[in-house]
Amino acid sequence: MKASAGGVVLVLALAAGVAARVAGLWTDFWLDEIWNWNIARGHGYADILLRVPYDANHILNTLWLRAVGVREWWGVYRLHSLAAGLATLWLLWKIAVRWGRLEGALAAALGAASFLLTLYSSEARGHTTMVAFALAAFVALESWLRGRSPAAYAAWAASVVLGFFSHLMFAQAYAGLLLWSLWRLRRAPGGLAALHAPGAAAAAFLYVVQVRGMGHAGGLAEPTRLILRDTLALATGAPDSPLAWAAGAAFLAAAAWAARDLRRGGRDEWSFFAWIVFGAPAILLALHPPGLLFPRYFLLAGTFALPLCARAAAVAWRAGGAARGAAAAAVGLFVLGNAVRTASFLKDGRGHYLEALRFMAASSGGREITVGSGHDFAHRMMVSFYAPRVPEASFRYVPREGWTPGSPEWVIGHAERHTPDSPPELTAHNGSRYRLERTYRYSAVSGWDWRLYRRVTSTSEP
Repeated sequence: MKASAGGVVLVLALAAGVAARVAGLWTDFWLDEIWNWNIARGHGYADILLRVPYDANHILNTLWLRAVGVREWWGVYRLHSLAAGLATLWLLWKIAVRWGRLEGALAAALGAASFLLTLYSSEARGHTTMVAFALAAFVALESWLRGRSPAAYAAWAASVVLGFFSHLMFAQAYAGLLLWSLWRLRRAPGGLAALHAPGAAAAAFLYVVQVRGMGHAGGLAEPTRLILRDTLALATGAPDSPLAWAAGAAFLAAAAWAARDLRRGGRDEWSFFAWIVFGAPAILLALHPPGLLFPRYFLLAGTFALPLCARAAAVAWRAGGAARGAAAAAVGLFVLGNAVRTASFLKDGRGHYLEALRFMAASSGGREITVGSGHDFAHRMMVSFYAPRVPEASFRYVPREGWTPGSPEWVIGHAERHTPDSPPELTAHNGSRYRLERTYRYSAVSGWDWRLYRRVTSTSEP
């Protein structure tokens, strides 16, 4: 690939990736974000840091939401994630460009195309800051190991502390960085204690104030095999079908080949990449309780696999012939598959909750609108968030124990997986029949499909 052509392709890929991330700010706020927002509103800074031991409290994210305050446009709550997402693209380039200019360009382009990185770069949670600080910690550690400069140490210390406070899954990356530094300094361990003091202090602090008494929100319990298929599909852009296994195998094979190539070239960072892409996920699968596993738990593995795949593609491109064609096809399929997912995300986002409440308001003619669901905790929170944004109506959420034969008027059904059909009518536990009025789709990963059912009024009612 000529330098000028490659530069144009990179600029276009980055521009598209940035545009998608910015556009994602306007998608609807959804449950996990609203939950973090409620924590931020209901607690002071010290409480957020010390007294909210819950997995929904991504501390750095919650502190940001607390500092921002109440805003009409919820995109403001996501700006820190956008900044971290843009930094992630630069850091992917920074890591891979050390191996070659083409490797750097491909790593940045793959990151820009990634649907998962796009999604979390426009979400008010801790995942993207965790990724950015993990990449920054890698870059800073590599720099410190090479020259032991104070600036590199400061960058390293800040990255690991902020990474832990972004999300506890940062521990996956930190364990790999610890192993890499132990290996590099095995013959001259001077400085190891000082190097890892910030990370050890952050981990110990979070264990005491958060992990030790942590409650878990749970989720839809699904077979591990299905979660793994979804993870591979999301990481590669493959469809949610058996094709995801083949795409995932090719993706991981390319990453494994590149890690082995680094080792053959005498670059000891191969040990970190082997850990974060293969070791940490294997241990997570072995130790994590069934039913509490989600694709986002493998986000760091998928992200650090991108520079490895960029290296494999660059080496294949330089080899020419069939290898060049295979590399071009693989990169093209990755970009195309992720573009399809990103287009769906920009269309349906995390759901259409505000639109759903406006539909209920328009259909109910200005009366008090009673709403219920089969998931009081989640939907009461979401209705409470969006109701003030529909000033022409008055919404009242009715918990399940408060249902009567005449209330609620509307019932929200939700689904985390798209199903082709919803029952046109249902009979609720209050004895009333409800008819499906409208279905609102979401894209994938973050959000729900909402199905709005309205109570069927009998002819004897006034």
